[in-house]
Parts: sequence; C-alpha cells; structure tokens
Amino acid sequence: MKRILITGYFRKLLKKLRKHFDEQDITDDIKEFVRIGFRKGESRLTTEIFGDVTVEIVKLRIRVHNSAGRYLIGIIDGNEYLPIFIDLKTGCYGRNMSFNADKKTASMLESALENTLADYLEHTEEHPMFTEYLIE
Repeated sequence: MKRILITGYFRKLLKKLRKHFDEQDITDDIKEFVRIGFRKGESRLTTEIFGDVTVEIVKLRIRVHNSAGRYLIGIIDGNEYLPIFIDLKTGCYGRNMSFNADKKTASMLESALENTLADYLEHTEEHPMFTEYLIE
C-alpha cells in the first residue's frame, strides 16, 4: 500500500512557507505525481543508501495560489513517499535545488535529508515522528 509520510522536520520547513503552501497542497501534489508520473521540470536526482534503507530522491514542482515552488521527496521501496525539503522557486534554493549545486545548497539538502530520514527511522508507535496519509 502506498503512503505519504510527513515528518516533523518537513512540517517545520512548511511552516515557514505557510502563506504559500500547506500540508494538504503537498499531499495532493504527491498523489498527482503517483498517478501521472513526472511532468516538465521534474526529475530524478539520485539514489542514496542509509543503512538498510534505499531512498530515491526526486525533485518536483508545485504551483498553488499563484506561488511556484520546488520540493524534494524521497521514495522508499517504491511505496513510501517522504517529503524532504521545500522552497519557493524564487527562494534561495528553489531554482538550483540539486546535490551537485554549490556547497551551500548541497550541504543544506544533505542536512535536510539526514534530518528527515532520522525522523523516519526513529518512528515508533509510542513516539510517532511522522503523519501518514494513504494514497488510494
């Protein structure tokens, strides 16, 4: 069963952009991506391995309420979609959001990936670290 996992770390990033996007916008956009696949300007960036978890990193575009943004999601085992980072297209990182960009951008994205995966790996029933949305 496919599902979207929104971590606390991503929720903090989203809070900074709350006048542009909300959690529902992101989940709707990921559901659309799962349904139709890549659109213009969207791409597969890299595949990272953390312990026994293999994550495929994908860059997606979102347009909501006249705000354009870019965000990264990690796809785990082809059925778990984990948003990692989001920025406005006109923001610091939005245009060149890539792991092989300048050092500042690459280190920030690596840090975001580590924080998101830490939340994912530390999740337990007693201490939930993410919110789960099922994809129909």
